[in-house]
Amino acid sequence: MSHLLRKLRALNSYLRRFTVPGRDDVKVSYVTAYADATSRLNNETGVQVLIARPEMHSQSPDGEAAAYAQIESAVFILMKDFGSARTDALELEAYDDMEDIADAVLAEIYGRAGSCSQLAGIRCTGFEIVPVTSTFGSWFGYSIVITFE
Repeated sequence: MSHLLRKLRALNSYLRRFTVPGRDDVKVSYVTAYADATSRLNNETGVQVLIARPEMHSQSPDGEAAAYAQIESAVFILMKDFGSARTDALELEAYDDMEDIADAVLAEIYGRAGSCSQLAGIRCTGFEIVPVTSTFGSWFGYSIVITFE
C-alpha cells in the first residue's frame, strides 16, 4: 500500500472514533454521503457533529505515482431548525455553542495530527469554516473543511 493510502487509512481510523473533548452531550456520526447524513439526523435532537469520510486529491503531471496529496474532510456542526420557536436570542445562543464545539474539534484534530502515533506523518495545513442553513433537511450550523497533508 502506498504511503499516501496509509495516511488516508490512518485518518479514516482516527476520525471514525472521534469524540468532542469535554462534550458528552454531542453525538458524533461518521458519514460517507449526503443521504447517509440525512438519514442519521432524521430522529436526532440537540447539537450533532457529522464527520465526512476524507477524500484525497493528488495531481501527477507526468503520470507517475504522486508523492504528495491533499486530504480533506468536512465536519458539520449542526442543530435542528427552531421553526416557529426561533428567536434572535435562541439562535445566537445556538451559534455560540456550536462555535465552542468547532473550537474544541479543531483544537483536538490540530493537536493530534502529527503528534500521536495514529496520525504520524499527517499534518493539518488549513481549514475553512462556513455557516450553513437548511442543510440535510432542516439543520443549521457550520461546515468546516479541514485540509491535511
